[in-house]
Amino acid sequence: MKKKKVNGYKTGTGAGPLIFLLAAFLCTGCSQPGDGPGGPLPVTSAPEGFVEVPGKTVTGSASNAMTVTVPNDSAYTNPGRTSTHTGVFVQGRKLTIASFYMAKFETTRGLWHEVREWAAGNGYTFQHPLSAPPAADQQNRPVTGVNWRDAVVWCNAYSEKSGLEPVYYAQNAVLKDSRDSNAAACDAARWDKNKNGFRLPTEAEREFAARGGDPAAADWNYLYAGSDDVDAVAWHYGNSGNSPQNVGGKAPNRLGIYDLSGNAQEWCWDWMRYDIDPAAATPADGAAYNSSTANQKPFPGGGARSNSTMSCVAYRWGFSPDYQDGGIGFRVARKQ
Repeated sequence: MKKKKVNGYKTGTGAGPLIFLLAAFLCTGCSQPGDGPGGPLPVTSAPEGFVEVPGKTVTGSASNAMTVTVPNDSAYTNPGRTSTHTGVFVQGRKLTIASFYMAKFETTRGLWHEVREWAAGNGYTFQHPLSAPPAADQQNRPVTGVNWRDAVVWCNAYSEKSGLEPVYYAQNAVLKDSRDSNAAACDAARWDKNKNGFRLPTEAEREFAARGGDPAAADWNYLYAGSDDVDAVAWHYGNSGNSPQNVGGKAPNRLGIYDLSGNAQEWCWDWMRYDIDPAAATPADGAAYNSSTANQKPFPGGGARSNSTMSCVAYRWGFSPDYQDGGIGFRVARKQ
């Protein structure tokens, strides 16, 4: 693999939060830029705390499918059982991924609480009440136990707090309410792609980034985000003590993004279909809502509470947007 120069992240429009800068210093055992299995980080002009993911048109092939084996230290039964996963880039499916920025780290508990405190006094309402501030040693753990509706409304609050344009709208108004009483508006929310604020990545964007963003590179077919060795890049049930760890504690992938395998499973924006028809004109931002075939929001990536097979970059899983679990969090993206 051709080596690239290492370069620091420059501050762009709307500098990223301090928590991203502190994470590399505060978390125990964090990797340094360029020391991951994928090699040095690429040169980038991304905002602080983000990585530029250059866009590309990808036509899926049979080689994108991956076979993984359930380990003996599994959180589930049937150790030794193998399963094959195709991801979103199924054979014959053509997807165009526009360039975008993705956060280097999963959203932390500290940042989540900071924005939630601000949101409470600025017209935002959430389904789940604001909890107490995280303890000092929990600040840089990924936030979990967040449902999809809370996550998208939080993204709008984070945008507004940061002086950026919110991206999610209920009809013509900024989406600010994730309560069950506003569930229909949340689930029908539209994404304004012209706005520069924070958002959830689509499932296709996330898998594209997890694979390293280049189908011609060896990384594209690594089982996990940055390596075939799951322990090098992912916190999973077999090495995490069944609990998410500080963000950035494992090696990054070739793009310089951490924890795209393992730690917290991450909500994505779009509705998902488990059965992907490669001949259909399905856009890269997901299928339309359908009560029988596309009624779940994806949260790929595996996590600290799931077995290592689920950390495979091609493993797909989702649930309804009101689902809440102690292993599920999210990371943010932005338009380029």
